[in-house]
Amino acid sequence: MVSCHTDETNGYVIEGQVPPADIHHLLDEQPDALGLAVLDIPYSSSGKVLEGAREAYDVFLIQHDRGADVLFGYNAVCGSRSSGTDDAVGQLTTRWP
Repeated sequence: MVSCHTDETNGYVIEGQVPPADIHHLLDEQPDALGLAVLDIPYSSSGKVLEGAREAYDVFLIQHDRGADVLFGYNAVCGSRSSGTDDAVGQLTTRWP
């Protein structure tokens, strides 16, 4: 996965416009994974909010085998977060493998 920014935090790779709350969640849970990624630079992600222009995007948990699972999804309507396995907007459950 390639995006606009790459960082390393406490042994995890953070790729792209990953919301700070998701990074804190990663650091609190400390899963056996490489890190988190957001593809491209979606409108409504941190640092790119245009009036009336929002788009849905996913935050991926990157596995050691380079596979990735959707950890959280952000909807285009209000930017609410949902888990990768739950359709309820705003649900904060995790999907650590």
